[in-house]
Amino acid sequence: MIKLSADAFTVGRSAKNSHMVPEEGNKFYNNISKVHFIIRRETKGIFLQDKSTNGTFVNGKKVGKERSTVLVHNDVVGMTGEKLKDFIFMSTNREYLEKYPEALRARCTGSRELGKGACGTVYLAVRKSDHVTVAVKEINKKKVRCQTFEFYYSSPRSWER
Repeated sequence: MIKLSADAFTVGRSAKNSHMVPEEGNKFYNNISKVHFIIRRETKGIFLQDKSTNGTFVNGKKVGKERSTVLVHNDVVGMTGEKLKDFIFMSTNREYLEKYPEALRARCTGSRELGKGACGTVYLAVRKSDHVTVAVKEINKKKVRCQTFEFYYSSPRSWER
C-alpha cells in the first residue's frame, strides 16, 4: 500500500519519483517510462495524468500521453498493458468505508467485491498492520449459524490472473 499524502505523486522507473518501480523481477521494466504517470489531488477530485510513451491504462482503457482522467475508488491502474493490474486506487473518503463493519475497518482498508457465494461475499482488502493484500469474507448470519465472528485472510493474487 502506498499512501498518497502530497498533492502530486509521481510513479515511474526513475529514483526521482515519489514511487520508483523496481527493476528486479519486473519483466516489463523496459516498457515503463522514467515518469510514467502523475496522480494529482485537485479541488474537483483526484486525477491521473499519463506521462508515458507506452501508455497508462485505467480500468483497461488507455488514458493517452499528456491526457488526464479522474480516479475513483477501486479504479485499476495498469502501466504495461490494458489487462495488467499494477495498482488499485483506494479512496479514504468516508462514504466508501462506512459499508464495512468497524471491527474490519480497524484491521483492514476495504476495496472491492471479488465475488459472492451462497453464504456470503468476498472482498479485496489491505491489512493495515503489514500492507498485505488479503481477501475478507463477509458471512450472512441468516444463512449460517455462527457463535463468534473471526477474520480469515488469504492472498487473492492467484485469483485475479
